Amino acid sequence: MNTNRLKTISSVERWNRFWFASRRPEQIGTVRVVVGIVVAIQFAIYLAIAKDWFGDTGILESSVGKYLIGDGIDGTGSQYRWTPLFAFSEYATAIALMGMVASLLMSAGIGSRFSPAIAWIALVSIHHRAPMIISLYEPLLCAAVTYLIIDPGRLVWKIQPGLSSGESRWSANFSLRLIQIHFALWIAFGLCSMLAYPAWWNGEAGWGLITQKRGLLRLGAGSEWIGQWMTHTIVVLQLGLLFCMANFHWRWLGRWILIALIASMLMLSSDWMYAAVLLAVSVAIWPVTLPFRKDTDEPHR
Repeated sequence: MNTNRLKTISSVERWNRFWFASRRPEQIGTVRVVVGIVVAIQFAIYLAIAKDWFGDTGILESSVGKYLIGDGIDGTGSQYRWTPLFAFSEYATAIALMGMVASLLMSAGIGSRFSPAIAWIALVSIHHRAPMIISLYEPLLCAAVTYLIIDPGRLVWKIQPGLSSGESRWSANFSLRLIQIHFALWIAFGLCSMLAYPAWWNGEAGWGLITQKRGLLRLGAGSEWIGQWMTHTIVVLQLGLLFCMANFHWRWLGRWILIALIASMLMLSSDWMYAAVLLAVSVAIWPVTLPFRKDTDEPHR
């Protein structure tokens, strides 16, 4: 067998091991806990706005909502945005409440795959109802909930002994890998989106956000250099974060780069939910030990 053949087999084995190796469910269970808490907070926000936005007399009542997604117009993709809230707009509050309860159950480790599935259905129902008002972080949050349906982690309520046990299984690893890859792509695409605008090259983006007083940082005229410095810092931090995620030996540094990135973003734009989502999803890459459980997962490359 020649050297190229051996290299091919080795690459295939590494690929299969990356995606389908057995893993204990503690880490994906921790991801479930923290993501569930963040999703529950998101549904609490939906509860506060459901009636005013989606009710029969709301800002985006059914006819307005259908018009804005291009209902009945070819090429808009509106046929893929099915949601029961167009037919039953009066149930928007109920669906938000259902999603919040499902998220709390998911966070408590109750309901196996059922609770994240219900939370996902509620999320998608709201997103399809009004895609024009969803926040930047919500697609990432929805994706994380989707992957948690594949493996629910280690449960508190043992409905299915096979899933409730701490035995290693391929689905725990597969679910975790999907979240990791999606998070890395999210950072990469976000960086590319920034670099598509000259303001992120010349440093004006950060100063523009500061002058709009959208973040924690408040500066007056003459401090433009700080905004420019922070603009370039955010770009460099994202590059560093991607490097650390791809490089196992430097991954430990990625946790601190992520914290610095989130702090910088909050200084320019006080989007605390975006920060919470980034931290929650990042647990799939940088595991944490919750105070009420002892995780035993070994670090995987």
